[in-house]
Amino acid sequence: MKTVLVINRYGMGEGDDTLARELLTTFLNKASTLRDLEAICLYNGGVKAAFEGSPMLPALSTLHENGVELITCGTCVNHFASAEKVKVGRVGSMDDVLSTLHKAKKVITL
Repeated sequence: MKTVLVINRYGMGEGDDTLARELLTTFLNKASTLRDLEAICLYNGGVKAAFEGSPMLPALSTLHENGVELITCGTCVNHFASAEKVKVGRVGSMDDVLSTLHKAKKVITL
């Protein structure tokens, strides 16, 4: 596995939450330009990006359709909602996240 993106909050950067979500949406829309992006791991608040109604959902769906593996932490999903809210990728375990990170040559954490 070459590059893995870690999203651990429902936004990008600190400060205004609305701006943080806009920034993450823009980043994900442009993420297809990242060379060798093979997987995205979402945990903690980051799992909300894959939830129904998320402004990031279209960008994540496009990445997934283009072959990027999306793994949402099951414990985190269950903390915030239920697995039915996840609309893209797969609900995995911390073992799945750990395995994906272990195989990565490069990890980018937002």
